[in-house]
Amino acid sequence: MVTTNYIVIGEAATCTSTAMRQVQVIQLPTLQAIVDNSVICLGEKTNINANGANSYTWNPPHGLSSGSSNFVVANPTSSMNYTLIGTNGVCTASLSVPIIVLQKPVLNLTTSAPRICFGNKSTIFASGAQTYSWEPMADTTVANYAIVSPSVTTNYTVTGVNFTGTVGCAFTKEIQVEVVPQVTASVSNSVVICEGQSVRLSAGGSNTYLWAPGVGLNNQTIAQPYANPNITTEYTVYVSNGGYCSSKATVLVKVNPMPVVDAGPDLKFNSDEPMYLDAKGTGTLTWVMGDGILCHVCPNSQFMTKQSGVYQIRAVNEFGCTAEDFVNIEVTNEYSIYIPNVFTPNFDDKNDTFLVYGVGISDISVTIFDRWGEQIYHDDNQTKGWDGVYKDEIAKNDVYIYLVKYTALDGKKHTKTGHVTLLK
Repeated sequence: MVTTNYIVIGEAATCTSTAMRQVQVIQLPTLQAIVDNSVICLGEKTNINANGANSYTWNPPHGLSSGSSNFVVANPTSSMNYTLIGTNGVCTASLSVPIIVLQKPVLNLTTSAPRICFGNKSTIFASGAQTYSWEPMADTTVANYAIVSPSVTTNYTVTGVNFTGTVGCAFTKEIQVEVVPQVTASVSNSVVICEGQSVRLSAGGSNTYLWAPGVGLNNQTIAQPYANPNITTEYTVYVSNGGYCSSKATVLVKVNPMPVVDAGPDLKFNSDEPMYLDAKGTGTLTWVMGDGILCHVCPNSQFMTKQSGVYQIRAVNEFGCTAEDFVNIEVTNEYSIYIPNVFTPNFDDKNDTFLVYGVGISDISVTIFDRWGEQIYHDDNQTKGWDGVYKDEIAKNDVYIYLVKYTALDGKKHTKTGHVTLLK
């Protein structure tokens, strides 16, 4: 500090006093600001160390750790021109402290194949920076892309740098390349089926399946579909891990033809007549169901039964394929009976006897009465009929009463009465 006598009224720099006869001159603060880095990247910090004054004020204080300290940490979000004001108690001085904030690169990463099969390659493309570095090391790096072939799923770290002068701002970003294990497809053994049959196929090796062709399959996208092809077909199954890294396997489904068999049309027989089955077909034919069949291995066989039923025949060809057919047999118990109402026992061999006859009846019993109810003829099991003789003579012309009993095909017993006229 220097004391000088001046007779001056006025201002000197930023330090002023009123001069009367004596003027005291005070030295201005000698401000100094030491900046670690005057150019920083967005998000970084720099230290500013000020000296040369007793107290300090920073303007503006935004982005500073303190607005009144000689040592501050600057972390602005954009370029700033800070003003440092220092005072020594009387005089003040100011100093401009510029901090330049550089933007970091906007880094974009893409890949040609985010999922690869073991042993394959993928290319990682980067954009938004001037230079790039890769971690871990890539197989090949050219400008803004790298070719990689990891053996396991790997996160690649890419650092992009933009330069302003000698200052470079970096930004780091990750991208994953997933390595899908190699798939080994497996499939069930080839099979032989008969036409019309189905078989369950089975594949394995991963989690996604596609069968081709789809003809004859109930579902093309499951591991175990049912196959029902009309002709011999080779199926290929493509097995993959979620659609990646597929491998294939094949299975043959051989389809053998079916034999032909026809049991014939439905038939109707009366129980007292001969009954025959009439089937046709290829291969070996065998009757496997039905009542009273006399020859089971004969396509045309006689059978004997009293009741209706279903008859089944089976055909087996040289491939072991079987086919079956059915025929419905209706057995009836229809019968008829004829009782004459007049006969002429005159020995001319024309209508000489009273004879009961019919179809489907048996155990015929005949009793004849005169008009007064006297029995004049009886036969427990009719053989030749009544010849009109009563007490060794031809009975007189008259109307007589008959009582006929018989058994029908259904086993039921029946009785009929009526009148018959005897004419000589």
